[in-house]
Amino acid sequence: MKKYENYKSVELEWLGSVPAHWEVKKLKHVVGLNSGDSITAETIHPEGPYPVFGGNGLRGYTDSLTHEGHFVLIGRQGALCGNINYAQGAFFASEHALVATPKVEFATTWLGELLRSMNLGQYSQAAAQPGLSADRLQKLAIPVPPLPEQRAIAAYLDHKTTQLDALLDQKETLLQLLQQKRQALINEALTQGLDPGAPRKPSGVAWLGDVPAHWEVKRLKHLLSNDKYAIKTGPFGSQLKADDLSDDGEIKVVTQRNVLDNDFEKGLSFVSEEKFESLKSFLIDAGDILFTTRGTIGKAAVMPLLSERAILHPCLIKATINHDLLSQEWLLAFVNDSSYFVEGVKMESNSTVIDVIYSGTLKEVVLPIPSLEEQKQIMLELHKKSNILDEATAAILTQIKTLKAYRQSLILEVVTGKVDVRTEAKALAGTASTPSPTRQASQPAPARPVAVGQLGLF
Repeated sequence: MKKYENYKSVELEWLGSVPAHWEVKKLKHVVGLNSGDSITAETIHPEGPYPVFGGNGLRGYTDSLTHEGHFVLIGRQGALCGNINYAQGAFFASEHALVATPKVEFATTWLGELLRSMNLGQYSQAAAQPGLSADRLQKLAIPVPPLPEQRAIAAYLDHKTTQLDALLDQKETLLQLLQQKRQALINEALTQGLDPGAPRKPSGVAWLGDVPAHWEVKRLKHLLSNDKYAIKTGPFGSQLKADDLSDDGEIKVVTQRNVLDNDFEKGLSFVSEEKFESLKSFLIDAGDILFTTRGTIGKAAVMPLLSERAILHPCLIKATINHDLLSQEWLLAFVNDSSYFVEGVKMESNSTVIDVIYSGTLKEVVLPIPSLEEQKQIMLELHKKSNILDEATAAILTQIKTLKAYRQSLILEVVTGKVDVRTEAKALAGTASTPSPTRQASQPAPARPVAVGQLGLF
């Protein structure tokens, strides 16, 4: 894409220069920024006539509205404050969203994408709950092209982001298919082994189905070592309080984050040697299997050999397995990669929704168990096949990351005038979407969340 013929320097640190015929204005001269109205959770429903937009986008639906038209919305509070959404039609804006109300005519997509490129979250006020001041935002200077050029920018972005979003959707769909294929491969290996023609027998477990006739079906408690603390939940209640933890110390407290990241080198919390004296039963040994029990439940990792001692966090369970019966790799594949572990926990908990895993539930979970040698053979073959899928998945993830980065940089270059898209937009003029007729205020059209690539332009 070509650049503009002439540029001028501007006193905007993040911008440097703009096309010579563009203006630089304070945001307050283009729009007014006002918070929406307060609304209670009880009046927000999964369905309804009018969508409710909060600080992070669509929250649900309600029976009343605050605005009708085509607006840029800025998240005012929360971790994602400064994010940009669009609403078109009739909608309810909550007090956590700033509604950009026009003071002059402009192309909505142009303004929204310009504000998105400015990373408004950087202007949030430091607090436990980050927030944006409308007054502060309105004092920001922005580059403003003539209205016809805004419309050209909007038309071009509408077209290009639609193309990119369609391609991203294809990549995301392919990624899901690869993930489904991987889980199906693992499920099959863990229940059928390497010989699909081998004689089979009922497992006695509805969600597990038939297994090879020479396999056993055992509860986890029968696959643990004889150690006194072969299965152990982390400290409970007053055994380990927040005041006992520090950023450094002699004894590391292994957390769920360590398990989820499978990274035990980083230390997030520690206890003193003195406190450790009362927590010795929670000591973790190298080779123990650690399970997450809350939040992202039912993920597992093997504790590596560390140079420092470590104890359990209250949200973890450790299990010491009998290595003559069960390999670490077999158990980790069953827990982390198959669909069977969650089904087993649901069965033992007699619940379809699992918020917490308890050690009493965990040790009753049923596993299909071939001989130790067959476990190793199956896992070796499974690694070969899953590695092919993992490489394909990694390639797709790289492509998705590249496409998203290109999408972001393209928008930034266009809305800041680094490239001139007027010629391209003119060629697209015949394909631009036609705006809907304006409705009467007494019969507003319900708004809908709108992606950049789905926007009407004006």
